[in-house]
Amino acid sequence: MPGRVLLWGTVVECKLGWRASHAYPERIYVRSGAQDSPLLEGEKLAWALTAYGVPVELVACETLSDLAEALAHESELA
Repeated sequence: MPGRVLLWGTVVECKLGWRASHAYPERIYVRSGAQDSPLLEGEKLAWALTAYGVPVELVACETLSDLAEALAHESELA
């Protein structure tokens, strides 16, 4: 599940990302899939994930690769 995580304590950069002694999810990203679908599975998943009290953002894209590209573009704009 793609997302943004807050890290603190002992934080180490590794080959595939970061590791930390403490972490908490800041935001979860869910792909919404085909825009012409009457009921998107992504919407059901996003609604269920709100129970954790973490912001969930639906991103309109077809594949996980598209989602990664959209998130990379978003971070460039920030």
